[in-house]
Formats: sequence, C-alpha cells, structure tokens
Amino acid sequence: MANTRTYSQGRFALDINGANAGYLQDFEGFNHMADVVKHGLGPDNFEVKHIGNIDYSPAKFSIGMGMGNEMYQWIRSAFEKDFVTKSGTFTAADFNYKAQHAIDFQDALISSVTIPPCDARAKDPKSYFKVECKAERVRHLKGNGADIRGKLGPKQKAWSSSNFEFTMGDLPLTRCSKIDAIELKCTLARDQVGLMREPTLHPTSVTVPNITFEISAADADAFYPYVKSWFEDGKCEATDEMQGQIRWLDNTMQKTLGTLQLQNCGFVKYEMPQSKANGEAIKSIKVEMYVEVMKLKLDYVDSST
Repeated sequence: MANTRTYSQGRFALDINGANAGYLQDFEGFNHMADVVKHGLGPDNFEVKHIGNIDYSPAKFSIGMGMGNEMYQWIRSAFEKDFVTKSGTFTAADFNYKAQHAIDFQDALISSVTIPPCDARAKDPKSYFKVECKAERVRHLKGNGADIRGKLGPKQKAWSSSNFEFTMGDLPLTRCSKIDAIELKCTLARDQVGLMREPTLHPTSVTVPNITFEISAADADAFYPYVKSWFEDGKCEATDEMQGQIRWLDNTMQKTLGTLQLQNCGFVKYEMPQSKANGEAIKSIKVEMYVEVMKLKLDYVDSST
C-alpha cells in the first residue's frame, strides 16, 4: 500500500460505444446514491434506518466540436428527439497517462445538452457543449494501466464563440453581437421493477428552450416594424412564424463548422436597454423568441477519434 501513489485529476478520457469521445474538457458524476428509509421506534427515542431504492447521479461533462463521431451522433439524436441509449467508459489516469480507475456505464440517456453562447465581444472565446446523461447501470473498476493518450483530434482549435452568423426570417441581424447559451432538456422516468434492483430509464418529455440574443440599438428603426407587426398588429399566427439558423464559422469567417436550425419561431420579448448617465457600454437591444424545433449539424467533428 505504501508504494501505491495517488494521482492528479487532470488526465482522463471518455469512450462511447468503444469509440473515443474526443475533446473532453471536464467530467463528473456517476456516483452511487440511495434513498434512506426511516423507522420510528415506540420503545426508544432513535430511528432505525436502511436504504431503499438505489440510483446513480447524472454524469456531466464538457466537450468541444472536435468530438468523435459516436459522441456527435448521440448528441444530434437528442435534438432529433430520437433518444438512444449508449454505453461507455470514463477512465482516470496518472501523470504518465496510465489508466488507474474506470467507470463503466450502460444504457445511458442524454437528459440535457447546452450549446455555448455566441459572443462577439468574448475575451475568452473557447466553446464547449455541456452534456448531462443518466445511466441505468454503473460500475467502478480498477484501471488496467493502459495508455489513454493519442486519441485527440486537432479540430477543436477552429471553434471560437466570437465567430458566428445568425439569421431569422427577414430580420436585420447583421449586427447581432450575442446569443445566450441554449439548453435542450429531456425528462427521464425511472421504471422500478420488483425483480430488478436497478431501474430502467425512459424519456418522457422534451423541452425546447427559447433563444435570447442582442442586436445593436442602431438597428432599432429597421427591427421594430417586425416587433410591431407581431405584438400590436396581431400577425402572430403559425403562418407568421419565422425560420432561422445559427452558423458557427472558423477563424477565416468563410468555412462553416456547424449549424443549429431554428424552426417555427416567434417573438416573446423585445427589451430596450437601461439608460445610465455617462455609461460607456455599447447600447444593445435584447430579444427573446420561442422555438418549436431545433436541429444540430456539425461539419467538423473528428471522425477519426
């Protein structure tokens, strides 16, 4: 035991269905949990306790556009509302990248995907998808000592949160400066069966979020007629809804890295900025819109990982 050395938390890898997940930034979760059952006792003043149903905490991780194709297809299927289960292994390694600990998980479902914000003014424009998933079965195992290096592709360097193009119907958006983070959520239900200690998981509902973005106040005169038509003139039926797209660009601003299609969109809020004496911030207008359907397409994943 004295010869067994501890190791730092900074070296790890994730495999999905046997394929490397790719450019992983962080990972946590898949911890053992259980409900506590309490029994009050008449003859004494303490409670007897034991565990009831067991569970595993969700895994949460951040991954870049330079992800492996297996991971991309899993995330894309969530946006298509075609939820599929995946199995895999998270491996923690020592300083020499030798596997020390492994977490095997089976039949995991994605419960949320967060697309990072687009911000033209970002000082640190690194971008990562945030993914949360739950698994039906989790096992913690001793690492096999294998080297986890040599599986990362180079394509993550091309993605910057400050390089994007946003279109929505005929709205004047050439001076859109920011789009807030977008989180797609799926509610999962546990099916407890008497003969099985571990429940199965099933998707029950999907929440497609609104999108919130900022435009230059200089475009207010050109933008407001669309707002007036929607809110004041009552032109807000299904036939008046707009179709849009967020397009992520490389550093040359010419090549498309990926797109998020936004279908059947309508205004929710049109918010003028606060006016402040001697304020130095660029004046911008915040707009919120609902979205019925989102579809993700990445053109620049590391399919070789």
